[in-house]
Amino acid sequence: MYYLRERVYEWELGPDRRSVSHEVPYYVLSTRSIWLEQDIVAARRGLAATDHLTAFVSDGYVVFVQTQLLVHIPPPTEFDPFAEVEELDRDLGTVPVQQRS
Repeated sequence: MYYLRERVYEWELGPDRRSVSHEVPYYVLSTRSIWLEQDIVAARRGLAATDHLTAFVSDGYVVFVQTQLLVHIPPPTEFDPFAEVEELDRDLGTVPVQQRS
């Protein structure tokens, strides 16, 4: 039974036409396999968002993160994982530093 504007149509289907196939159609499988192959190729090659950066810049990912995500990443020579918060904030000027109590 289906509705089309103001008319209602009713179809009588035989038992052979009532069953629903549980198999996935071929066109669905083929598009999934294409997407899977493209994902595998993209994963092997690297992120498409940084491909243009890595071709021209040796530290392409760092440049991408600093410019696009607006995150400050200190150069490897300045980074000290054991530095105190006050030492890291000394160049900020008049920004108040919260003291630990």
